[in-house]
Amino acid sequence: MADTVGSRVRSAGSGSVQSAARSGSRRNDLGPRGGLTVVLLHGTTASLGVWDPVVERLGASVRTIAIDQRGHGSDKPATGYGAAEYVADVLALVRVRECGPVVLVGHSLGARNAVVLGAAHPDVVAGVVAVDYTPFVEPEVLDALEARVRGGDRGFASAAEVEAYLRDRYPLLPDDAVHRRRRYGYIAAGDGLQPLADPGVPDGTVELALIVHDPDAPLPHGFTHWVVYGIDPADAAVHPPDSGFAYREEPNSLGTQAYTGPQPPPGHGTHRYCFWVYALDTAVTGEPTREEFLSAYGDHVIEQNRLVGTYSA
Repeated sequence: MADTVGSRVRSAGSGSVQSAARSGSRRNDLGPRGGLTVVLLHGTTASLGVWDPVVERLGASVRTIAIDQRGHGSDKPATGYGAAEYVADVLALVRVRECGPVVLVGHSLGARNAVVLGAAHPDVVAGVVAVDYTPFVEPEVLDALEARVRGGDRGFASAAEVEAYLRDRYPLLPDDAVHRRRRYGYIAAGDGLQPLADPGVPDGTVELALIVHDPDAPLPHGFTHWVVYGIDPADAAVHPPDSGFAYREEPNSLGTQAYTGPQPPPGHGTHRYCFWVYALDTAVTGEPTREEFLSAYGDHVIEQNRLVGTYSA
């Protein structure tokens, strides 16, 4: 079967894998056409491979389509990681494949996306199975998740070392699930393996921007503590002012071109301080504030990441 949408399709019955270029996303499309189609959406730290046992249990009479959602696998657009973008991806898949109405099965992030798509487009969704989903996730949970993910951003000498790391990270995962995570989530790198996700500065980066922001400050847009543009991507560091490295500080929420430390109002509880790093495909000009930068340069962000600290008055 020729694949015109996805980049990975396994033909029903043959087990063969065929490839076609799209945006680097992977997709397993199995089973007969013309009947019930089940679309499988994985969780935040997973990939399409987690659904293999479910596909096997459903059997050959049901068409199943498991996908790597955006930001997972090798498909990583520079922007667009809200519910609307995830939903648009799945909606386009269903319409192009002409397989609706479908049953959406999602876990965690995938469950959120399935619920939103079902509510917004009931004409293409016959039903939703939402596993382990809550409409609100506490910031500390997201921060812990980010720390675990960043801990895996390194090279591994062997498949056995990868699986040992995964067992430590997910102590309740059965062995077959550990094997699938390793098989779908890691690629060869030199004499070893590395995560499919690339933790380095992305190709095409012209400069880096750093913004330190307190979203918990009692102000309409929070409080911006530091704004830095023009960081050299080859160095990826902010050095002392007299070091000779070229970068520039622009106005924070006090209007000063400098870093101002955490100082939440007395009795206001614990505040989060988000150190956002943006990889840009163009140089930032002028002296934009945080809000002006996000408005003017959002389409030029190749990738972004953050480190979160907390402080209590």
